[in-house]
Amino acid sequence: MLFSLLAIVAVVFPVAAQDETFGLSANDWTLFQSSQVPENFAYDFTTQLGLDISNVDNMGWDFSGSGLVGSSSFSTAINGTLTSSGEDSPIAVQVRAVDGSLYLSPDGVEWWGGTEAEITEMLTSFGSMMGGSLPVNPMDIASGDMSGLMSQPGVMEAIMGLSSIDPATFTTITRLADVNGNAHFQTTLDISALISSPALAPLIGTAAMGSGAQMTAEQSAQLSAAMAGMFSGSTITVDQYIDPATGEIQQITLTIAFAMNAGPDTAAIDLSFDILLSDADGATVEAPATFQSLNEGMNALTGGM
Repeated sequence: MLFSLLAIVAVVFPVAAQDETFGLSANDWTLFQSSQVPENFAYDFTTQLGLDISNVDNMGWDFSGSGLVGSSSFSTAINGTLTSSGEDSPIAVQVRAVDGSLYLSPDGVEWWGGTEAEITEMLTSFGSMMGGSLPVNPMDIASGDMSGLMSQPGVMEAIMGLSSIDPATFTTITRLADVNGNAHFQTTLDISALISSPALAPLIGTAAMGSGAQMTAEQSAQLSAAMAGMFSGSTITVDQYIDPATGEIQQITLTIAFAMNAGPDTAAIDLSFDILLSDADGATVEAPATFQSLNEGMNALTGGM
C-alpha cells in the first residue's frame, strides 16, 4: 500500500501543485520550480540507514561514495558498512554504465558486465520474480509504464481525488537562509496528513482487504484515520541548495523519518542521503578492461536463491 501511495504522489503531485506556490514568493517559486542538475556532473554522497523493528535485530548501513553522470554514461563507487543480524559487513561496490552496457564489481577488483539487451532481459526476469510480492512491477514504474499501477483496484479513484486536493495540506516548502551563496529550499511531506486524506481512503481499504473484497466508504474512512494515527510523526524531507545565478542544484539532502506504532509492535526507519554535485563537462566513464558475463552471474545467483 505504501509503495502504491508513494508512486501515486510521484505521478499526481506535479499536476496537483501546478497552481500552488506553497507560500513562496514569485521569484522563489520560479527558482525552485525551474532548478535542474548540470547536464554532466560529478557527485559525492554519504548515506546512513537505521531500521528498528520489534523483535527483529536492528539493521542499517553507513555508506559514502562518488561518481560521474554524463549524457550516455554513469559511474558510482560505494564504500562503507552494512549491518544485519547484529553483524557488520564491509561493502566496496562499483558500478559503471557506458553506452548502454552495465558493469558491476562487488569488490572493486573483479568485474561483471552485460549489454543493454542482456540487462533488459535480466531486469525483466527479476521483475517477474518480484511480481508476486509487490502490487506493481517496479521495473515498469522505473521505465515510466504506469499501466500496472493504474489498473490496481482503487488507484484511479485515489488519483482522481488526490488531483483535486490542495497539496499544501500535506506538503510544506520553505526557503531558509542561504548557504554558501546558494538558495536553500526545504520540502517536507507529512505521511500521516497524506494518509488521512479522504481521497486515499478507497485505496487504503482495497489494499487492506485485497482485490477480491471491498470496504464500505465508512469502513475505509475509519481505517484511513487509524493508519494516519499509526504513522503520526513520519515525514520525508528534501533540502535543495540551488545556485541562484545558474539555477543548478549544488546539493540535495533526503531525510526519511518513518515511524509506525501498532500496539505492542513498532517499526522505525531513519534514512539520510546527502549528495554534493559539481559540473563535470568533458569527464568520461571508461568500461573495465576485462569482465565476466553479468547475465551468467545473475543466473547463478538466482539458482542459488
